[in-house]
Amino acid sequence: MTVAAALFDPGASAGPRDLYRGAAALAVAAVLLHLAQAFTPLALAGLWLLFWIGLIYPAVCLFANRARAVGRSVWLGVATAFALFTVHLLLSAFFVPAFLTGANPELFDPGRLARAALIPNILISAALFAAAAYWTRFWARA
Repeated sequence: MTVAAALFDPGASAGPRDLYRGAAALAVAAVLLHLAQAFTPLALAGLWLLFWIGLIYPAVCLFANRARAVGRSVWLGVATAFALFTVHLLLSAFFVPAFLTGANPELFDPGRLARAALIPNILISAALFAAAAYWTRFWARA
């Protein structure tokens, strides 16, 4: 099976290698989206939001396919994908303000906020996709 099938075919079955490659591809896509958000004008914010929403489908397919491959319910994979994005939002909301120093009028500048959030969001994205892929190792029935 190819990584593309694991990411975009909801009826496929993903092995461990496909899962890790797919999670790495999703992490790279998330990092690229963070970079694009940080260094493009605010007028493109709606476009980046569509790309973020577009990342949900491959994540759901990847984790659902892995759940199917190990004999678990597909809903476990769906829940994993949604938990991944929810935890990312919560961790970003918690850690990003730590990277904003000083109380000045530019604090609410969206471009400055996106650039300040770049490093923590990249680290959060990479860590969460790696943790989710690692967590699926424990889905196999003993």
